[in-house]
Amino acid sequence: MVKAKPDVKTLEVQLQGGQIEEVILQAENKLSLGRKMVQ
Repeated sequence: MVKAKPDVKTLEVQLQGGQIEEVILQAENKLSLGRKMVQ
């Protein structure tokens, strides 16, 4: 999604007003959890 919409404002609008920082943090947490589950 970020690659498709590199403009932060456009991306936040598409995410229905969500803060992009929160979205990035959630994605990092999911990635971390996924790595722990693989181990």
